[in-house]
Amino acid sequence: MRLRVWTTALFVFGVLAALGWPWILGPQPRDDAPRKDRARYAARFATYVSGLIVVFGTSGILALVLVRQERARYRRESMENLREFLEGTLRDHGRQDHRGDDR
Repeated sequence: MRLRVWTTALFVFGVLAALGWPWILGPQPRDDAPRKDRARYAARFATYVSGLIVVFGTSGILALVLVRQERARYRRESMENLREFLEGTLRDHGRQDHRGDDR
């Protein structure tokens, strides 16, 4: 359950961070701005994009782990259901055989 919460929380955080880029990055410096200001903005932009890549990458990896866990759980439950079905069928056939002997 915690894995599902973390996956969802990271994804929502990433979407909010992606939508909030104007407020997070701030205004882009003009072309005639000093080189230092443009370099600072470029570093801020690179950090922002790297952070988004990490957030969405981690969210994707957690989603893959979650899918693997659910698939394993589904496989276990399917095998258990099949086993119960076969045992029930064998019991039913055993009852029919006994009824056939009484006639």
